[in-house]
Amino acid sequence: MRSRARAAARADTWVLEVEPALPLPDLVLSFRADDRSPVLDAFLATVAVHCPDTGRHLERLGRPHTREVSEQ
Repeated sequence: MRSRARAAARADTWVLEVEPALPLPDLVLSFRADDRSPVLDAFLATVAVHCPDTGRHLERLGRPHTREVSEQ
């Protein structure tokens, strides 16, 4: 699979594929409960779309994803 970063790379930027592909490490989200930043909301909405189990956890925490995020 080709990296999207390669298509957006500038002339002075090198983008190299990691071969062989490595599994991703476990990821953890950490944010302040009272943070209502539009950027955080958009990020959490994206996470909820691409990681439905995490989206359900966010909804239980009172952080439903209210923005519709297109899948890319």
